[in-house]
Amino acid sequence: MLSWPYKLSGRASRWTADTRGGVALTFAIALIPMALATLGVLQYAMIIATRAKLNAIADAAALQAVSNVAMLTYVNSGTTGQSQAQAMFNTQAAQVSGVTITTLNVSVVNNAASTGAAASLTATVSYVAKIPSLVPGLIGSAFTTVGGTSTANSSLPAYANFYLLLDDSPSMGIGAMPSDITAMQNANNGCAFACHSPNAYNGTYPGYTLPSVPGTQLRIDALRNATAQLISTAMNQQTIPNQFGIGLYTFDNTVTTVSPLTTNLATVQAANAAIQLPTTDLGTQIGDAIDWLSRKVVTTNSGNGTKSSPFEFVFLVTDGVEDQAFNFTPGNYDTLSNPYGSWYGTPYSGYLNSAACTSLKNKGVTVAVLYTNYNPLSDSRYTNMVQPFASNIMPALQACASPNFFFQADNASDINTAMQQMFALALQKTAHLTN
Repeated sequence: MLSWPYKLSGRASRWTADTRGGVALTFAIALIPMALATLGVLQYAMIIATRAKLNAIADAAALQAVSNVAMLTYVNSGTTGQSQAQAMFNTQAAQVSGVTITTLNVSVVNNAASTGAAASLTATVSYVAKIPSLVPGLIGSAFTTVGGTSTANSSLPAYANFYLLLDDSPSMGIGAMPSDITAMQNANNGCAFACHSPNAYNGTYPGYTLPSVPGTQLRIDALRNATAQLISTAMNQQTIPNQFGIGLYTFDNTVTTVSPLTTNLATVQAANAAIQLPTTDLGTQIGDAIDWLSRKVVTTNSGNGTKSSPFEFVFLVTDGVEDQAFNFTPGNYDTLSNPYGSWYGTPYSGYLNSAACTSLKNKGVTVAVLYTNYNPLSDSRYTNMVQPFASNIMPALQACASPNFFFQADNASDINTAMQQMFALALQKTAHLTN
């Protein structure tokens, strides 16, 4: 039998050898910083999510301060949308759980007009907010404050003048759609180019006085309809009285003023309805028409969008072919470039001299060009008078147009769509976030 001292000694050694209690104690001590770290991560995630929500609210408030409604209010009364933006921010921020807004600054500044830019409003929304701390004390205090800034800018409603220079020469009598071209060919012994009745081949050429094959639409019809739609759009897009002026001009060998520049758009609409093809072949002098417009009508530089200094736009719609055989009127841009078309050996037609557009662009005028392109036809009028230089037509019109303002259309629907796009591009002055 062992003595009791020995038994006590053995029990003591077993007690000291058992480390399970030490592990538990160590884990308990380590658990504290782990828990704090986890709560810190959660706190940080909550900060990121809250800041994203508040930044989105600040963005919306800044945009409201320069919205169309706010801009119109400012133009009419001089009152900015500052109070509305503040109210929007506070209302929306109150719905973010646990957030307390400690600082909110909203400013709306009027930026004076400058050369090439209309007057504008800039709205800035900045805030500081507190959120509850998941980690008390020193560690948590570093993660309970968030802040952000949002800025939005929009041009004030801009005044603009639009000069519509429309080709109404006989070649605009081609069918507006492929089906129209086919119908014209069937009615005119295969002719689809500047021939509009079964009598077009006789010496009096009555095709110009009878310009319609039943059931067809001509390009001049599509152009007139598209112009009517553009004028209607301008009427509906005005946010201030007399914001847009429109002048309407047609050309063949000379320019006809269908309606002088006016802010009474209803009168322009009525005048547009009367546009028809000429009853005789007057030729087509595109370059000289552009030059006339620059010298006689659009004589001043494009402005900065104010009422006294509006932006200036010229919309040229043409098939791009110069025709100088009949009733030729000498002008500054009437020399046919090689290659050119001919009729019975006589130089007859060619493409635009794009230098005619330089004077307008030098004045800061935006020149928008819609090319109602020629479709290749088997008719001899096309093969002799257009085909030799067909590949030069579009490059010349592109060179005439201001950057990003060249459009192309092949049928009635495309003409309408392109003219709407031209107008929309000219009016891209909507609010946008700047940072």
